[in-house]
Amino acid sequence: MARKYKKKFVVEMSAFPNPRPRVVRGRGRKGTRRTFMPPAYMKKRDEFKKMIGNFTIPKDKLYRLELYSFREIPKSWSKAKKAEYSGQWCEPTPDIDNMAGGIMDSLPWKSDDKAVVSLTAEKKWSDRPDGSPYCVVIIEEV
Repeated sequence: MARKYKKKFVVEMSAFPNPRPRVVRGRGRKGTRRTFMPPAYMKKRDEFKKMIGNFTIPKDKLYRLELYSFREIPKSWSKAKKAEYSGQWCEPTPDIDNMAGGIMDSLPWKSDDKAVVSLTAEKKWSDRPDGSPYCVVIIEEV
């Protein structure tokens, strides 16, 4: 039996949301439109790709994706509040489904992220002593 593909990595940044594409009216012919993703999103996506390194997820297989995003604890919080919320569930925006979409779009799929058939995503406050953000991604062939 062949070994199943599995990859786990930790990225030193918080997961980022996948925004809606922007549409602008083009020049020239009336009714021409141009669609693009916001530059800030593209910059985050490129930064994420650089951090995970150079690899490709094989095609023609199905995958389970686990995403654990640990958000940065605000520096304005007191030490007591930071200690209370460390590692706890995080409610503030962005929505978890948009964060999962941003990460899935950034992964180096050989084909497309439609190969993900199972998704687990969690959003928590950072459990690190300095409160810094990070993200854990696990990709596993099912």
